[in-house]
Amino acid sequence: MKSQERRMKILLLLQSRTRNITIDYLAEYFDVSRRTIFRDLRLLQNTEVPLTYEEGIGYGIMKGYNIPPLMFNPREVATVMVGLNFVKSQIDKEMVDDARAVELKIKSVVPVEIKQLMDVLSEKVILDPYTRSIAVSKSSGNWYTLANAIAQHKTVTFTYENKERILKPLIVVYYSDHWNVIGYSGKDDAVRSFRLEKIVDLEIPLGPGLSLEKTYTNDELIYRNDSVGTQIKLHLAAEKWNEFRKSCPAIILSHNTIDNRIVVTMEFDNLDYLNEWLLRFGTAIEITEPEDLKDMRNRLLEKMRA
Repeated sequence: MKSQERRMKILLLLQSRTRNITIDYLAEYFDVSRRTIFRDLRLLQNTEVPLTYEEGIGYGIMKGYNIPPLMFNPREVATVMVGLNFVKSQIDKEMVDDARAVELKIKSVVPVEIKQLMDVLSEKVILDPYTRSIAVSKSSGNWYTLANAIAQHKTVTFTYENKERILKPLIVVYYSDHWNVIGYSGKDDAVRSFRLEKIVDLEIPLGPGLSLEKTYTNDELIYRNDSVGTQIKLHLAAEKWNEFRKSCPAIILSHNTIDNRIVVTMEFDNLDYLNEWLLRFGTAIEITEPEDLKDMRNRLLEKMRA
């Protein structure tokens, strides 16, 4: 990355954040030295950019300062289009409509040659083609409303399977075919997950909401176990490891390589679901523990052969 481009992106980062950013964060983000970041910030100050600094917190930018909108270069447009094409390949109708609206807005402000590039990318960069062929669409529910509630630290109320719920939403997660919201449930006094298409009458009530003293990481929320999980051990063909860990629904406790096989130890609390998920790897997977899971796998295979 050229130094001028990096300085512009530093400026955009500072402008987009509500909190100050440290030198270490910027150095890691751009993969350069602290000295380089210090030099970039000094040059920005010399061009009368109103930078601010707080000891121990980092650098920011004076409130109210804005730079003019930037024009996309062709590679940036290509990157945006890949993302939009991925969204348009989903079966979620609202997401597809939103992606198309974003594409139209970008086309309204870019030069003709960039529009032509966007048209080509839209037609010739194909992502997830098998999903694109599915005619049935689903609703995304209220992911945007819930994301806003998270940003504003709000509590929401809704009806879920005919039960009234009060939730402090913490993250919104999109899986391969549906949205979930994970948060602190006041009724259960615990972290719970809800599918968005089953949520009705979603509201953000006025006044103080639920408070939560503990801070959760995203991984803790996504991979949490509401009950004691079962420890699973298996052997996996090494060439399948990246595919396996990318979508594994369980908590991977350890893994090591022995004779071109990955020995995996993990924990999960729903063996029925895990058993069906493991079938996608066919003979590349050998379950060694527990015996219950091995038996479940054999019964499922026998049922499939019947």
